[in-house]
Amino acid sequence: MLFISMVGDFDSNILPLFRHYATKIRVHILLSDKRYLDSQQAKTMTKGIKKYCKKKSHNIERLNYSFDEDSIESIQNVYKKICKHLLKKEELYFNASDGLASTLAILLPLITKDKASILAYDRFENTCNIVKGETMTQITVSPMSISEHFTLKNIGYELIEEDKAMRKRKDSLFKLLQNSDDYMQFKKEINTIDANHKLYWMKQELEKIQKSALKNYAQGTIFEEYCYWLVKDLGFDDVRLGVKIVHNPGTDKDFENELDILLIKDNHLHTIECKLRTHIDGEHFIYKYDSVGKLLDADGRRMIVAIGGDNLKVSPSGKRKYQFNRSQLKRARQADIYVYQKRKMNAKEFQEKVKSFLLRED
Repeated sequence: MLFISMVGDFDSNILPLFRHYATKIRVHILLSDKRYLDSQQAKTMTKGIKKYCKKKSHNIERLNYSFDEDSIESIQNVYKKICKHLLKKEELYFNASDGLASTLAILLPLITKDKASILAYDRFENTCNIVKGETMTQITVSPMSISEHFTLKNIGYELIEEDKAMRKRKDSLFKLLQNSDDYMQFKKEINTIDANHKLYWMKQELEKIQKSALKNYAQGTIFEEYCYWLVKDLGFDDVRLGVKIVHNPGTDKDFENELDILLIKDNHLHTIECKLRTHIDGEHFIYKYDSVGKLLDADGRRMIVAIGGDNLKVSPSGKRKYQFNRSQLKRARQADIYVYQKRKMNAKEFQEKVKSFLLRED
């Protein structure tokens, strides 16, 4: 199969379809306009596709062609280049999902002469219409894993937590966090709790899972792990806890982020940030996940889970301090970020919010 992709505004219009057909593709041609942004996006996409093919042992010839989308002659010349790579009686698939209308108006009549299949991917429904001649069929595009998503987007990643180790301490986690108020008290007094304290059993439970010496775990990671188990079986295609990612790996512009929970559904990557504290800087996390989330997936959604304190704190002098004020919550909604802020954790309510927000069908 000769498979053609056209660079546009969203790489999520290209990568899922490439992965879906990868085992059948002999040659992949990536078309892009000559302007700087498109050419840079094509370079990044090519790096990710190359890494993916190497990891999956796919022997695919990869070609990049650029053209001037304002020139009929330039578009026609691209078609001539494509023809040189098409074998007799070979299938030709053209992913036209993100193409400019004027470019497609010139290119499609030329390509359809070769009895090509034209693909139109709906990245929101994760379905693809395939038009060949006068017939049209629809397929559901196969879901990718979180690691495949990162590889194709050329994002470096490292899994911090292993599922096997977490399973051994799952029951203890649910005992410890069955009442978040009690655990908040335990966190606060952890260094002074002795055998006479009513929450001494929590210290014993941590020792049972060999985490008592790890202060960072008791103070925060344990809550991330608890939330992970609450969402793991809600219907996502893949869920990961504790992932370190590197943007622009191998360049002088690389930077790292650590993400609490990653979830992928229908080829869209979502995130959950988990905080068990009496107060957090809501504005900081909204800005962070607005920017980081767009790099991970332009259509992905983000949740911020802030448990342990009231949203509004009034000092004795009458000063009002919010974790998330009205304007910040408005910005969060505009950025497709859901803020779940409560003084006390309600596991069932949290799960329902995850399902209604991260698993909603637009």
